[in-house]
Amino acid sequence: MDRRHFLTGLVAAFAAACSRNPELTTTDPTTTSSAAGVSADDTTTSTSTGGTPDAAAPGLDPLEAPALGVPVEFTQGVSSGDPDATSVVLWTRVDGIDADATIVWEVGTDPLLSTLVATDLVTATGAADHCVHVLATLPSDGEYWYRFRADGATSPVGRTRTMPTTDPGTFTLGVSSCQRPDRARSPLLDLASAEVDLGVWLGDFVYADATDLDGYRAAHRAMRTESHVKVAAASAPWLMLWDDHEFTDNVDRTLDEARWLAAARAWHEYMPTRLAVPSERRSIARSIDLGPLGRVVGLDTRTWRDPTPRPGTPVAEGVAAYDLGPAMETTTMLGPELDATIAELDHDGAWTVLASSVLFGGFSVNPLSAVPVVVTDTWDGYAGERRRLVDAMAAARPDTVVVSGDFHSAMSLEVRPDPFDTSGAVVATELMAPPTSSAMSETVADVAVLAASFNDHFGHLDPTNGWLRLTLGPDRVGAEFRSPVDEGEWADSATATSLVVRRGAPGLGG
Repeated sequence: MDRRHFLTGLVAAFAAACSRNPELTTTDPTTTSSAAGVSADDTTTSTSTGGTPDAAAPGLDPLEAPALGVPVEFTQGVSSGDPDATSVVLWTRVDGIDADATIVWEVGTDPLLSTLVATDLVTATGAADHCVHVLATLPSDGEYWYRFRADGATSPVGRTRTMPTTDPGTFTLGVSSCQRPDRARSPLLDLASAEVDLGVWLGDFVYADATDLDGYRAAHRAMRTESHVKVAAASAPWLMLWDDHEFTDNVDRTLDEARWLAAARAWHEYMPTRLAVPSERRSIARSIDLGPLGRVVGLDTRTWRDPTPRPGTPVAEGVAAYDLGPAMETTTMLGPELDATIAELDHDGAWTVLASSVLFGGFSVNPLSAVPVVVTDTWDGYAGERRRLVDAMAAARPDTVVVSGDFHSAMSLEVRPDPFDTSGAVVATELMAPPTSSAMSETVADVAVLAASFNDHFGHLDPTNGWLRLTLGPDRVGAEFRSPVDEGEWADSATATSLVVRRGAPGLGG
């Protein structure tokens, strides 16, 4: 089966929801992978048995799914994430049961899973809202397909992969964030069809209007039921990060502990991550190594951040834009994670992709002012800590490309120690991925485009939906900003802007 037929079948299967007819689900192959940390005691986890499988060896025999006695479905689809060179986390949720239920998971070398390389049983527990995390051990630098089976039900098939340990030539990332329900569904279908090697989600997977665990779980269940979300989730392994709306608008370290823990628990249950459900406040910062090509360093910009400084007079009501002030030199975004993040920037790979949920490289929304007027809930409000990171980038062996989100735009800009002193050396390139479905208001978008034209370190700003495709090679990174060609709900997408970042020549000169 070729990949286009595979994706066509996947979209059809997800759009029709997950049938209990196994014959239907065998025509909708996909794949996903994951990497990061191990699940909590009350989040069911299974690891593959029998050591690392040999993908060239004869296939394993399918296991029989234990009888459940009730009809179940895989309404939220499948996903994978936090991949490393020898393993990946597989995720699903079993819908339609109240008690614990044991199901089968399978990994194969082809979309139809005709040759299995790993399989075992795993139990979905009510304590984890019947979400399942499986840490599957697999050979490195391989592409795999996986699914789950219950008594009479088969999940959609997901596509995943393990990370390379030798030079793969090129490696593709799909980057996005910020999805609201019932809006702009086509960007995620375009991302899924690209079959990237790794997805990077920069936050705002849900816009949760919740205060307790039940409410946060409901928000995740609803989003993962959306057909376009399920297709993208199953198309590749993901590094999933959070921003504020997984908790509440503009969240920082002052959010009360009970609410933080409830939101964090739901996020960990519904994301394909190795990270354990936390019993106390804890960062989700983590990295994924890509062999000689480099490392993706994922930041947590919310858990430890100080409240956003707001010096001077606001530019406009409801907009966190203020005169740049000395308070921004002492605030922290990363808190106790800063030193560990700096250490992660220096490694033997060609590139560091620094994944930040918020704008990093500076943006004066009134560049004609004598003092920059900045949006202080971006890194502009945490300028002293940002400077330490930029200095570390300059000293590190790899070149750095920053990918960011939250601002509901596609952007390219140059990163300097002082963003507003263009006589300084360019240290890195920042590429903001457009949001999948959230949007700026028309008035704010017009102001942002005009302001960007006066910021000399900007290449472009486009208030559009879409996603960012990065192709990493030993000597260059190619960037494609993908956007829908019209406003139709299922519109086709095209590359709106493209650029190249070359090794040893950071910036937009390409």
